[in-house]
Amino acid sequence: MGIFSKLFKPKYTKWQTYLSTRPNHYYDLTPSPKIKINRSYSQMNAKNYYKQYNESLKLIDTTKKPDVFFERYDFAVTRIIGLIYMKKYIKIEGSDLPETAEKLIDHKQEFVHELILRCSNAVENKLLTLKTVKSKENNINKFETSFQPFYGEMSPENINYVTELANKLRRLYL
Repeated sequence: MGIFSKLFKPKYTKWQTYLSTRPNHYYDLTPSPKIKINRSYSQMNAKNYYKQYNESLKLIDTTKKPDVFFERYDFAVTRIIGLIYMKKYIKIEGSDLPETAEKLIDHKQEFVHELILRCSNAVENKLLTLKTVKSKENNINKFETSFQPFYGEMSPENINYVTELANKLRRLYL
């Protein structure tokens, strides 16, 4: 390794680092031989990518299902990154895309926190309509276990928050 390779080592932004840590899903947009991003590809797909990005943000803000949330979050990040790659070939109006991608990645745990709160409120409303202790207990357990597959993507604070809310619901309704 020479001095020039150390001096000119590429610096990765947050969104490039994020993309490199994600598993390869069918919607990943990484520069590869399979996907060639050029001017015509960008012109044809930029509008759809932007639409899909906005739809994903809407779902991220409204869904009460953790599996939908985490899948659409990843999808939104990959779509905004795809738009960043396309920006080299076409003019895309709007905010600064790399900054938007970094904000989306930086605030992931805040989005997760809001999701947990939405889910717990939905479970609490459901518990008010249920009559048996067994059904109430099942709904609380379902709430708590629905987040377990995603503990690897959640901060310890959010994991504890799920547990605290589940325990709170148990104290109030069981």
